[in-house]
Amino acid sequence: MVSQLWYWMVERVEVPSGSFLVVINLWGKDLDEGQIIAPDSSYKGVQRKPPERKAQGEYLARGKFKLNEEEPDDVEPERGILPDLLLPKSYRINPYEYEYELVNAVVIGPSQVGVRTLKYGKDPKGLGQQGTHYTVPDGFRGVQAKAATQGVHYINPYVESITVVDVRSHPVEFKDIYFPSRDGFSIQPKVLVAYKVIPEMAAELYVLLCDEGLL
Repeated sequence: MVSQLWYWMVERVEVPSGSFLVVINLWGKDLDEGQIIAPDSSYKGVQRKPPERKAQGEYLARGKFKLNEEEPDDVEPERGILPDLLLPKSYRINPYEYEYELVNAVVIGPSQVGVRTLKYGKDPKGLGQQGTHYTVPDGFRGVQAKAATQGVHYINPYVESITVVDVRSHPVEFKDIYFPSRDGFSIQPKVLVAYKVIPEMAAELYVLLCDEGLL
């Protein structure tokens, strides 16, 4: 009875809705060199797992994304930017173990395509004849041959980027064209030209414009 009263009056912490508790042990085994988060409650320091996770949901642990509590914890964590991303939803993230950054989604509208540039992937040097002079296949670092289509795209900006390209037809009128006629008069014709970017060639055009310093 006394222990229950102590727990209720002294140790109990009320966690408001939309929040979770990060536990910091003041006693226990010392962390190994290089560790900054306690792997379990037998160590002192910031604890990796929040206590009493009763509600279902995603949480982060051990250097990767865990989708449920049954997933094993035997994977060694690695510091740095994680390639995967978290889609719009509520997540419980230990601020002592992770930092996060909110970025806007890339929206590709009608009559647009997205030129994808992969910053993290396989080395394109081993492609041989598979790639072109300007683009690479999916999964290789560089400008991707396949463009992103209309829609909302959630991307990790540290892994890839998307440049939106307009593929509508654009009319251009040339008003400064003059040439002489046979009888000596100056003729100013009305020249109207329509141009558009071929969606399948958007990536190669993007590379060419970048090489020429026009983008």
